[in-house]
Amino acid sequence: MKKTGYLTLGAVMSALSVTTMLMSYVPTLTYSVPALAGMFVMVVVIEAGVKWAVCSYAAAAVISMLIAEPEAALFFLFLFGCYPIIKVPLERIKFKPLKYLLKLVYFNASVLAVYFAFTAITGTSMLGGEVKQYVMAAILVLANFVFLVYDYALGGVSAWYIVKLHNKVSKLIKR
Repeated sequence: MKKTGYLTLGAVMSALSVTTMLMSYVPTLTYSVPALAGMFVMVVVIEAGVKWAVCSYAAAAVISMLIAEPEAALFFLFLFGCYPIIKVPLERIKFKPLKYLLKLVYFNASVLAVYFAFTAITGTSMLGGEVKQYVMAAILVLANFVFLVYDYALGGVSAWYIVKLHNKVSKLIKR
């Protein structure tokens, strides 16, 4: 396939990611919008490979940091934007307990990075009021479960994309 096709695909998917990130100003969409925007990076991984996906992700992340809601932009930057890229080598691990352990380590490290970056950028804590530590622990356990559901869904969407759209998009890129 031609490099111009890869470049065009990466640019279009970056633009779609950024456009999706603009919806992050809707208060209830702070976490779901970055997850959806990351799926456009997944398309670049499938069609053009990891190198082009990293470029597409980087462009979308920089622009998102400038125009999207800060918390959602940080979740895109540290977690959902790059997860489709990181998922590729993780899926190659045959030993399932290790694979899922590494995915959860990545998720928890990303959440901590978002928390500390948000605190540093805004000077305010994401943890409002007097939240008890056991409540935060329960929320984190629930968030880990939701992340595993997201991981499963991302795999399903990837499979659907390959079956339904991959051939059509590949033909467009070759032109």
